[in-house]
Amino acid sequence: MRGEGWASDGILTRIDWARDIFKSVNRALFDDPFWRNHFPQSPRVHLAVLREPYLTLILMKRKTIESRFSITRRAPYQSVRPNDTLLLKLSSGPILGIARIDQADFYPLNPSTLSTLIQEFSHHLAVPNNFWKSQHHKRYATLVHLSNVRSLPSIPCHKPDRRAWVILPTPRSASSHPAAHTSH
Repeated sequence: MRGEGWASDGILTRIDWARDIFKSVNRALFDDPFWRNHFPQSPRVHLAVLREPYLTLILMKRKTIESRFSITRRAPYQSVRPNDTLLLKLSSGPILGIARIDQADFYPLNPSTLSTLIQEFSHHLAVPNNFWKSQHHKRYATLVHLSNVRSLPSIPCHKPDRRAWVILPTPRSASSHPAAHTSH
């Protein structure tokens, strides 16, 4: 169907699905002065799919950096910026939290860089030691520093694919996106 799917930059173009997410998140943030102002103005909104215990550790502020390691260059590598918003979705479940992105670091990986990441960021990533063994064959790493973390009431999210990181079109970009002007 025209107007649905993925644009070449990884942004979800199924506009109705994204609009539902934005409406629900805006309602949930109405009583929060920071988020009521920041969320609608966020340059980009990302949706990260997380397994436990990592989602809970972020919401408890014990995990202050979210990481993504990959073999190929894919979101969030080079596509997340400071001041973007990150929605936190439980794997096979609802959106349960939100965070502001303070800083994003991108690393082409080699053994030396990986060793440095282990030494400098293990505590902030809140990962077990065996996590690092599974990253040795990866070629790219993204470290996303989080702030203004907040729990949200359970927001259903029927994401139409299996991606673990999605860049959502913001309401501003959705209205200017060509897919927003097609009939469904």
